[in-house]
Amino acid sequence: MIAIRYDVRESFCFTFGKKFKFYQQPKSIFMNELSGTERRNITPGLAVSIVLKQDQRTGKLTKGIVKDILTSAPKHTHGIKVRLMNGEVGRVKIIG
Repeated sequence: MIAIRYDVRESFCFTFGKKFKFYQQPKSIFMNELSGTERRNITPGLAVSIVLKQDQRTGKLTKGIVKDILTSAPKHTHGIKVRLMNGEVGRVKIIG
């Protein structure tokens, strides 16, 4: 059995006059530290897993090597758009 420790934060609500506890699940130890939503973490030649446009509903991941970075903004909430070496285009979900 694995015990998961949640971060607990208390906040006082003046409207209801009560304290409320907020439970925030900690990051998994298996999650990558690098985020696919920040352009600075992605460089050509990096191994990534992306979601193709046609796979957005299912969330199916496609692995590959980054050829070009297509998103010009420094951050994107759904992931930075890249072109892989095989020509497929999608948004980065996992780095590595």
